[in-house]
Amino acid sequence: AADVLLQHGANVNVQDAVFFTPLHIAAYYGHEQVTRLLLKFGADVNVSGEVGDRPLHLASAKGFFNIVKLLMEEGSKADVNAQDNEDHVPLHFCSRFGHNDIVKYLLQSDVEVQPHVVNIYGDTPLHLACYNGKFEIAKEIIQISGIESLTKENIFSETAFHSACTYGKSIDLVKFLLDQNVVSINHQGRDGHTGLHSACYHGHIRLVQFLLDNGADMNLVACDPSRSSGEKDEQTCLMWAYEKGHDAIVTLLKHYKRPQDELPCNEYSQPGGDGSYVSVPSPLGKIKSMTKEKADVLLLRAGLPSHFHLQLSEIEFHEIIGSGSFGKVYKGRCRNKIVAIKRYRANTYCSKSDVDMFCREVSILCRLNHPCIIQFVGACLNDPSQFAIVTQYISGGSLFSLLHEQKRILDLQSKLIIAVDVAKGMEYLHNLTQPIIHRDLN
Repeated sequence: AADVLLQHGANVNVQDAVFFTPLHIAAYYGHEQVTRLLLKFGADVNVSGEVGDRPLHLASAKGFFNIVKLLMEEGSKADVNAQDNEDHVPLHFCSRFGHNDIVKYLLQSDVEVQPHVVNIYGDTPLHLACYNGKFEIAKEIIQISGIESLTKENIFSETAFHSACTYGKSIDLVKFLLDQNVVSINHQGRDGHTGLHSACYHGHIRLVQFLLDNGADMNLVACDPSRSSGEKDEQTCLMWAYEKGHDAIVTLLKHYKRPQDELPCNEYSQPGGDGSYVSVPSPLGKIKSMTKEKADVLLLRAGLPSHFHLQLSEIEFHEIIGSGSFGKVYKGRCRNKIVAIKRYRANTYCSKSDVDMFCREVSILCRLNHPCIIQFVGACLNDPSQFAIVTQYISGGSLFSLLHEQKRILDLQSKLIIAVDVAKGMEYLHNLTQPIIHRDLN
């Protein structure tokens, strides 16, 4: 249809409400044949959309390699360094979205691509690759275009290394950037913050551990740029984690022992700070924990089949048959069955709550149905103070008790029966659609 319209005089460069031409739309949706046709009829490859975006920006962002090549061919001559209203060039977009073939094509083309150009935020294409965890893109840019982008800071005082720490999910990317020996692991941006600050602020605990183990200094301080020059507001990475409610990271930093330290940091002092007391959970951490717990319980209630919902009034408690950090286990009766009742304490220890463990256990048990697995009867979900899990009662007790506490000597036949039953149960757990790995088998 497009060729008929063009042959009958349709304007190939007509623009819509956002100043997109047909070529913009063909490039955005990856219509290669339509793109060829529009170019044949003289479509302008460098027309700007409402925010300065050219067809090459769109094709680069969406990853349509063949369209990028068409737009840059000799007869088309798309401006590879054209900037939109935020000064993004096409290389910014393909770097951000991880289109490795387009990045390599642009960098290795005969056109003078500017690989270290910055947008209005001071971000190079390498920054955007690192903010989005595009490891292969970062390698391509550095290997083809050199290390110049590694030393550039954006308006947020972040180098590409900071950007990778902000993303935080690719330790390999962080390690690669450090291996270039251009930016130190303790490099401070203009405001003083380090990669460790960025990782702490965004809650990346595995990366925090990696940085600490590789020499990151938790005592370096950043200054709040919004404060006037006369005010001193120096903050360690611990305070950044604390203010964002990342309590597990706060705990790690407070107790981290570096190889050169004789003792870990005192629990009551902030490393590098004024000795002020920093308690866990933090205010925001507590709110986050409570909000997540409520959401988890609501989801569990909604997803648990109705016949598994129990009221505490339905349960008759008898003697205690076990206990642990979670609470106590009782023998009892429920719905005319002798059962085991696991009561949870409604408290929170550090960053891992009993509510979280309770929800996990119920969500697993309710899916199990096998003669060699203890049968799930139901759970009380109304209130954390009444949380309970009810299961089949095994009158003989645990195998651990039988062997290690009662020191019972078993004949070969009994050993074989027990071993086969255990193997059947484990095989069932391991071959579920979502396998369950039991870490406490003894």
